[in-house]
Amino acid sequence: MCMMRNGTTVRIKICGITCLEDAMMCSELGIHAVGFVFAPSKRKISPQKARSIIGHLPSTLVTVGVFKDMPCRTVLEISDYTGIDRIQLHGSETPEYCRSMNKKIIKRLPVYPGDSAESLCNRMDAWNSESLLLDPGSGEGRLFEWSRIGFLNRPFILAGGLTPENVRKTVLLMKPSAVDVSTGVESSTGRKSPDRVAQLIREVCG
Repeated sequence: MCMMRNGTTVRIKICGITCLEDAMMCSELGIHAVGFVFAPSKRKISPQKARSIIGHLPSTLVTVGVFKDMPCRTVLEISDYTGIDRIQLHGSETPEYCRSMNKKIIKRLPVYPGDSAESLCNRMDAWNSESLLLDPGSGEGRLFEWSRIGFLNRPFILAGGLTPENVRKTVLLMKPSAVDVSTGVESSTGRKSPDRVAQLIREVCG
């Protein structure tokens, strides 16, 4: 958790973890949460490997499993087997689907080119009990012109094309409760750069 100079409190999640080395590095640098992708992706990890990594991580590091349009039973089986703390859903899952889960939920809401603060808030209202992640690209690292939206006056997680170079300006503008970053801190596909993760932390917490 970081406290910016303007008093905004922001958590940082690093997603797309594929090895123990990167997960431990994130923990040692003070990252709040790490994500393991079980949905189709270049950074997809097997439940077996995720379980092995999670078993070595400190309990203070929140672990998140990322799923997309998978049967509820499958999601719960992977969740229980790997020991993840939270479930992140990136597909067309409904509020009813989310309520059937036995862990805390992070639900991705799409952000469309024509969206406004009003239209986003209207969609967010249907998910009263969930942590909401606003992402214009469903995990594809697509950047959005957030200046068109502005401050939403409610808690949410921000994702989509965030890097150490643009995160500070975006956080100051949008004031999210957390940011979710993957490709923006990579040294290669699926591997995280300690220097870029540290730089991201400095920019968010500076």
